[in-house]
Amino acid sequence: MLDIQKEVKKIERIISEILEFSKPRPAHLVESNINEVVLSVHELTRVQLRKEDLRVHFNLNDSLPAVLIDPAQVSQVVINLVINAMQAMPEGGDLSITTQLDPSTRRVELLVNDTGVGIPPDNLSKIFDPFFTNKPEGTGLGLAIARQILEKNQAAIHVSSRKGKGTVFRILFKTVEE
Repeated sequence: MLDIQKEVKKIERIISEILEFSKPRPAHLVESNINEVVLSVHELTRVQLRKEDLRVHFNLNDSLPAVLIDPAQVSQVVINLVINAMQAMPEGGDLSITTQLDPSTRRVELLVNDTGVGIPPDNLSKIFDPFFTNKPEGTGLGLAIARQILEKNQAAIHVSSRKGKGTVFRILFKTVEE
């Protein structure tokens, strides 16, 4: 019976992700502090991070300008990146979350950096494609939805990775001053 319940939950999650991708909610943009979003996500994930033997390091710049985002949607993206980082570090590791002002674009930058297994170079260009996954349990929609959400929030996401050395996701947010 437990196997059936587990499979039903998995199907419900897949359907939910497909619906989110095919009919995304509009963004309700409000002036926000990106550090508050990051810290709220940490509150939601810290117990699981501790269980997975992951050390979390914050380097949050307190003097950043406000960003115009939907905090709930951006939280969903950050949660997805944190979960992906956990899965990339099955033996434990370090997760660093940094906020800063990008000097070249003058946008608020959020960096999520892990010391995990990294993404193979062949997969790097495909990770935001719908239904692309290299995880046995994955749907391939998490990062596609993340990119879609960030576009609605007038933000961009980039990734860099080295196999065996970890991955860095870089998100650039427009400030309210732009």
